[in-house]
Amino acid sequence: HQIQAFYEEVFKVGEMVDSLVEKLPIFPPKTIKDWGRLPDLLNRESIQLLPFMSQTVEDRLKKYELHDHYLFKTFLNGELMDSVQTSVDRCPAFLGCAALQTFHKGAYAVHGGLATVAEQLAGYIRESGSEVLLRHPVHLVEREGSHFRLHSKRKKKYEVKRVILNNSVHNLHDTLSVNLGKHSYIKKNKEMKREAWGAFIIHAGVTQEVFQSTDVLYHQFIDPNHPDELHDGGQFLLSLSDPSDQKMAPEGKRSLTLSTHTSINQWWETEDYKGEKEKMTERLIGTVDHYFPGFSLGLDVVLPGTPVTFQKWLRRNHGKVGGYAPEGRFSWLNSYSIRTGIEGVFQCGDTVFPGAGTLGVTLSGLMVAKELTR
Repeated sequence: HQIQAFYEEVFKVGEMVDSLVEKLPIFPPKTIKDWGRLPDLLNRESIQLLPFMSQTVEDRLKKYELHDHYLFKTFLNGELMDSVQTSVDRCPAFLGCAALQTFHKGAYAVHGGLATVAEQLAGYIRESGSEVLLRHPVHLVEREGSHFRLHSKRKKKYEVKRVILNNSVHNLHDTLSVNLGKHSYIKKNKEMKREAWGAFIIHAGVTQEVFQSTDVLYHQFIDPNHPDELHDGGQFLLSLSDPSDQKMAPEGKRSLTLSTHTSINQWWETEDYKGEKEKMTERLIGTVDHYFPGFSLGLDVVLPGTPVTFQKWLRRNHGKVGGYAPEGRFSWLNSYSIRTGIEGVFQCGDTVFPGAGTLGVTLSGLMVAKELTR
């Protein structure tokens, strides 16, 4: 009964947050125009949200006498780590409700993987008469008169009027020229100190028989021997390809991704990188084996990756992924908006409000688009 009442509140608050965010507000407000648009967001629903903006999820659990319910908190912590990068005691209540309700809306499998969405968007851009340049990462943005000059890895230069950065705030000051970076409200030293996770992932292929007992494509795993550990294999996710999707795996096989949060520094400081990588790989595979016997024997491709991998191949600074981890009830006030503080330079992605996940990064992209087309 108490859990049901808690979830009724989660759905109610989550719906209010959705309706607010769908208006694509620029948050936190940085300009006079941003502040001037805030009154448009005020209505009966948004005012009802105020109590949830000054409490944590754990505070809400106390209301329903669930804060001492060990198993339920373990379950919620796993879901919140996946979606908001933190636990019930550190997660702002309104943010937690928005995240927790998402798990009850259903998960969607894109045939061919999320890369097909990127390919469709690139196709639309080309059809609209614009150009998509692959393997041309921009490593320097500098101001040139009233324009910006972009320097790509292939020593090409581009003159543009506006810039949208969708890589990561972690990389902002490595991308902007020193002179341009001085004009940003995002200060390099302060940003570097903010708490963020890395990810340890395994891309793998397995025989279809291993998962014949379930139709579920997305699983949250808890290490039965260490259920309180929220990272480094204590809790992790497994995403399976749809058995009918032969773009992802041949007939009779399934492709999958295992992903767990991991502390970043250990991967850069360890003297036995290879050994630590193997140990973590074995831990994740062992936990899946516990729940799906025969999993380890059914594997034919195993490709693990660490924060070092994310920096090398995806240029994520120090391998940080998933945005910033909330540290308390008011941590949402420290969000970065789509504005960089440099006129003509905008940003979107997992380190920008409203945060990580397919939904979050799409919304920040829409916020930039809305601002540019006003």
